Amino acid sequence: MASEKKLTNKISRLQDELDKKNRILSSIYKINHKLNRSGNPDQLLKTILEESRKIFGFTRAIILFLNKAENKLETKHCIGFTPEEEAFSMSHPLDMDKHVCLETLTVKTNKTIYIRDIHAYARGTDIESKMADRWKRVSNISAPLRINREAVGSIGGDRTHEEMILSRSDIRLFTYFANLINIILENARLHEQNKKKMGQFISLQELSQKTSSTLDYGDLLDIVADNARKLVHGSSCALMMPDGEGKYFRIAACRGYEKINVDLIKIPGNQSICGFVAATGHPMWVEDTSLEAGYVAILPGVRSQLYTPLVSNKRVLGVIRVDSDGKQVFSSDDQEILAIFASHTSALVENALLYEQILEQRNLAQNILESAPNGILTIDKNKILRMINRKAEEILKVKRRHALDHTVSFFLPGRILEMLDDAMDHDKDYRYEEITATARDGSVKIYGATSAVLHGPQGNITGAIITLQDLTEIRKTESMLWRTEKLSSLGQMSASIAHEIRNPLASINFNAQLLSKKISGDPYTRQILDDTLEGINRIKTVMQRTLDYTKELNTSLRYGQIDYVLGDAVALVRQKLKDRRVALDVKFSGDVPPLLFDAHQLQQVFVNLLLNAAEAMPGGGTIVIRGKKEEGAESGNAARGFLITIQDSGIGIAPDKIKRIFDPFFTTKEEGTGLGLSIVHKILEQHRATIDVKSLEKRGTIFYLHFPLAGTGA
Repeated sequence: MASEKKLTNKISRLQDELDKKNRILSSIYKINHKLNRSGNPDQLLKTILEESRKIFGFTRAIILFLNKAENKLETKHCIGFTPEEEAFSMSHPLDMDKHVCLETLTVKTNKTIYIRDIHAYARGTDIESKMADRWKRVSNISAPLRINREAVGSIGGDRTHEEMILSRSDIRLFTYFANLINIILENARLHEQNKKKMGQFISLQELSQKTSSTLDYGDLLDIVADNARKLVHGSSCALMMPDGEGKYFRIAACRGYEKINVDLIKIPGNQSICGFVAATGHPMWVEDTSLEAGYVAILPGVRSQLYTPLVSNKRVLGVIRVDSDGKQVFSSDDQEILAIFASHTSALVENALLYEQILEQRNLAQNILESAPNGILTIDKNKILRMINRKAEEILKVKRRHALDHTVSFFLPGRILEMLDDAMDHDKDYRYEEITATARDGSVKIYGATSAVLHGPQGNITGAIITLQDLTEIRKTESMLWRTEKLSSLGQMSASIAHEIRNPLASINFNAQLLSKKISGDPYTRQILDDTLEGINRIKTVMQRTLDYTKELNTSLRYGQIDYVLGDAVALVRQKLKDRRVALDVKFSGDVPPLLFDAHQLQQVFVNLLLNAAEAMPGGGTIVIRGKKEEGAESGNAARGFLITIQDSGIGIAPDKIKRIFDPFFTTKEEGTGLGLSIVHKILEQHRATIDVKSLEKRGTIFYLHFPLAGTGA
């Protein structure tokens, strides 16, 4: 009977053990199912604790994990605790060195510990005694949670109302349950790790597309800094770029640094992690910044970091620095994925840097072309304009928005087009040529032009470049200087001749008058003497005018209204104009500004020009006088002077004579002295004014008088 009873008890125990194993396997299945469905770590831990309480009849159950950086055992999840107990447990980790208790011993020994009577056990240690009083536990069991056979935490359960009587078999089953939980937790960790890595690789692919879409250096660095932080879930990120000599590193782009002025940050190249990573070209993983001698604090509260160099063609361009506020936040997987990202990014950063340098060089070349004193045009092989600088726009009176990508034949003068044709069709460069052409506004322009052929890499002609100068004003100034010098020499010679003639002419005049008084009977002789005296008087008049012309003008300049002076001159000649059947059409546009002039001398200018115009119209006609402000070609609508035009419809001036009309003693009149327009020119020079003339034979003449505005210094 005793043997039968013993056998029955053994069968009962085995049956109970088998039932517990089945319940354990059922729980494991349930836990795995929960893991596969949700993947939520907190939910998984809660399910594990609930299943352990059901199987082993715990009042409370708890899971703790080891924080290696702090060397403390921290509560991750618990069930069956009151809110106060749970809050205390979560906020009071166990120190592995100071707190010698059931949970810490489980992790240290890496073994399952069962205590049937916790009060009897607690008498030996202060901490256990205190914990027994606080938790009011009666019995307790704790098993290690392992990863690669190393204890990383513990799972435990207790009873508070009665002793928890566990056999060796029960303890083995709880240990077996803990080992299965180890596998599940490790699978969960690997699943989470793989999920994170997969997410990182997907993010990396997306980032590769995003970073490859821009060549702007600043934009690219911002994208890199933003996404490097997101890729490894950092709290902040900075791209550290070396200065010109590599002595310091500056922040070229960052995220999470909004509260500091990054422009003031300079990290030394030596004795810093950043400098070490740049020097070696190897990434670095900092688990605890407080233990790293080369750490340079920029942001407060940074506890762990990743450093990865940006290397392209064996040259370190900079360093990616990712920060975190927690210790040991980053893993080797984070370091690996960030290194892959940096490897891809480095080539893009170098390309963007090269592109920026190309843009700088292009902009420099563009600025040089825009600031060039000569006009420059580039034409392709199809005679289409591809580039025109500001000076060329001004010279040719065209706007680039209207000229670019259009054929050059509609705005280039004919001779320049011939030069271009020779250059393109015959591979012929023109060194320099001066070209006179009629501009689009009808004015005559003098251009200095050169053309050169542009060749491609294979030597084929790809286009031509033309340089232009507007020589009109230069040649006009040279002509004026030459004319002034000529007139000065002519005036000096004329004055000298006049002085030489005066004395003998006085004797001739005296003798002719004496003979005139003695000869009275012969009418023929009297006529000869009268003609002689008339000729002498005419010579005297010419000499006096010559001497007057050579004298320095005594000009007294005052501000006044030039239209009033013109009105006075018109009043003086009105009767003569009326006698010649000449009408006047006078009109001034807008308000006439005050000008600086000598009223008497300008009146002489206007009288002379009006009489000349009247004499050029022997059959009568109309003199048209206009006055207006001139607009500056280089300064938009800013006025640069005041223009008066005097136009007649008379006989005109022949082309071969028009260049000489301001020369002294040159005249087209039978009775003229040839000094009227010379004096006009001289008076206008004293006023810093200029006079131009256009004339067509039998169609009339126009005189253009350009006066500087007050204060222009012209």
